[in-house]
Amino acid sequence: MRRFHPDKKTLKQCHIYGMLAAHAKERHLSFHTPGHKSGAWDITELSYSDNLSCPQGVIAQAERDCAEILGADRSFFLTDGSTSGVLSMLHAASVRSLAFPKNAHKSVYNGCRILGITPVLLEVPTLSKIPLQPTREEMSEKIKAADALLLVTPDYYGNLADLAFARKLCDREGKLLLADGAHGGHLHFRREIYAGTYADLWVDGVHKSLPALTQGAVVSAHTPELSRRLKESADIFRTTSPSYPILASVEYAVRFPRNQALENEVFRFTAAWENRLWPGGDWTKLCVRLGPAAFRVQKQLETKGIYAEFCDGNVLMFYLSPATRKRDFLRLERELVALFSVLPPPEPLGSSDRKSDPAPDYARRFSEPSSAVSDPARPFSANAGSPDQPTGKKVSLSGNPDREETPETPSKPAPPTVRTAGRGTETQVSGDLTVPAFADCGLSGVPVSAPDDRVVPENRLPGERENCVPSDPGLTARPRRSDRADLRGGTCGDTCKAPDKEQLSVEFLPPEEAVGRIAARTCGLFPPCTPLIFAGERVTEEAARLLKESPNAFGLEEGKTVAVFALSSGEKE
Repeated sequence: MRRFHPDKKTLKQCHIYGMLAAHAKERHLSFHTPGHKSGAWDITELSYSDNLSCPQGVIAQAERDCAEILGADRSFFLTDGSTSGVLSMLHAASVRSLAFPKNAHKSVYNGCRILGITPVLLEVPTLSKIPLQPTREEMSEKIKAADALLLVTPDYYGNLADLAFARKLCDREGKLLLADGAHGGHLHFRREIYAGTYADLWVDGVHKSLPALTQGAVVSAHTPELSRRLKESADIFRTTSPSYPILASVEYAVRFPRNQALENEVFRFTAAWENRLWPGGDWTKLCVRLGPAAFRVQKQLETKGIYAEFCDGNVLMFYLSPATRKRDFLRLERELVALFSVLPPPEPLGSSDRKSDPAPDYARRFSEPSSAVSDPARPFSANAGSPDQPTGKKVSLSGNPDREETPETPSKPAPPTVRTAGRGTETQVSGDLTVPAFADCGLSGVPVSAPDDRVVPENRLPGERENCVPSDPGLTARPRRSDRADLRGGTCGDTCKAPDKEQLSVEFLPPEEAVGRIAARTCGLFPPCTPLIFAGERVTEEAARLLKESPNAFGLEEGKTVAVFALSSGEKE
């Protein structure tokens, strides 16, 4: 195992690390948690170690410095990963409905489920089987039916959302803009593409793309009002027993300097093999297009001690970071070049299935990086390494490299003090933070605004009405309707009912045997932990293949079998 050698200059700036280092030097008796009694660095809330729930010392100072670096009013450290940040963000937004892309992380779906938020799903175009970001047209249309817009940027393939347009759109419509930046913690070096430059609330998953311990993350707000609400929300969802080593690593990671030399190496490699490498815009996601050979190549590289982040059966993605050593990257490059020489060439990038907006010229994204655009309203701290100084040159913020736009300082609408949460449920108000009653949210794991072709199966179970899929309350799946109506209580409006639950049962089948059956649980590949099959829709051959071949998945029983609906009477579908 290679040891990570931290940057000593950065360590000297870290408040939490300094406290832990001083504690470790002392001779003391531990009559407090944790129970192992042997970790000088792994401690609990002592008189001088501060308290994450109510910080006043080193943690408070570390969070203030982090907020300055990220351009936030306030930032809050998380030791439960970006998931707790997403839940906190949704709770603080306190909205009835939320527009977000279909390939969002499952924490967004789960947040809608437990908070009673109606999902408004944004269709995601694809290019050569790779999902892209929602189009401007899609965002403009769907935002009308939602109280807030949430974008995932960058996504798991490194594709960057059109944040500048989204900001203007939300300002015009008076809606909140949220950003899941779980894979973009390193982008604060590039202000023109960083989520925190535009969003009202956003999450940085610093452990993914920066040198922090696993589960380290940060959630931030742009205004004092949202900060107060976010603090209350974070205290609901994050642990009361935080790991101090993780906290120290979060502060260290946010301060970690930019690795421009490695970025340039990645740009060079990508330009040389543009037919093989997916140019999503984020240099830390090295996505290699391999087609059907992807899983085989993944196993072959693992025999050489090279482990990729994930494989989707088409793309093999390698996750880099500013802490990646140049010599390690060069070794990966040599292995990939050797494979490229013996593998058949990939299919050329075809046309996007976008309804509007031509597919962007992704190759231009990987040219020499442009200077970052600084936001005068959000001073960047020199503690984490200075960003590029603005040059006055116009840069494209729209995703279209041929279009020049003058960056504007995003304005943030003041959110209402009270928003109604939930769908027809009673709410409890704590201050001005609306807390939905945890009654039936009408979602229960199934997006009510899913497209029609993924809602109504061709062949229905006996006893179903025309547009219903029966549910098993024990597995939280609900019937769905092709007209996307509001679904409540296991019925499709007032016109029809699903079969009695006594008629239904659930069986677990290998993926190949589940093809054509109705899924009872939402499942997908892990990572990226985005839904592949929603509960209530048919299992396709392609989905079954990916679930079978992928080494990791979620929603499966013991990681092997798919939950599908059956009839307890023994009748066949």
